[in-house]
Amino acid sequence: KRRIILDRELKIDDYQLEPGNSVETKVNFKNIDLTFYYQPLNYFTNDYLKVEVGVNLLFFDGTIESRVYTKGGEGLASEDVSSLVPSAHLMFEFQPIYWLAFFTRVGLPLKGDEYEKAFEGGVKVYVNPQLFLTFGYDYDKLKVEDNNVQSLKFSNRGLKVGIGKVW
Repeated sequence: KRRIILDRELKIDDYQLEPGNSVETKVNFKNIDLTFYYQPLNYFTNDYLKVEVGVNLLFFDGTIESRVYTKGGEGLASEDVSSLVPSAHLMFEFQPIYWLAFFTRVGLPLKGDEYEKAFEGGVKVYVNPQLFLTFGYDYDKLKVEDNNVQSLKFSNRGLKVGIGKVW
């Protein structure tokens, strides 16, 4: 949650807010990432380096809840937001020994009004040839034009731990 004091007029649902009014906002999103890629350079031609080029589809669905504080009292406004955001996918992985790999992934925008910029870097530790653990850092920046919301911008960053399977 974040509470801000407005420096200009703002309309949220049926609330017309004036400068000096405050808004407390809570955002709750769920997302699914789906990546389609081609490996022009992979383990069959090079034992140490893998390159992936493709498209990532990010679908997210969520709610923005705003508690508005005015001179006349307070109220609650809520907006549902959902969108499908495509981006270019580029990933490099270097595996100096069979159980350890270093990787970096970059996502770049494909559309003008909706965009995703992403960066991920980290380490993969292979438990066996099919199963691995990942430890790394993830940064995403997203802007979406939605029917319910004029323009939504947000970013996400932090440490990431995961589990993966080689198909």
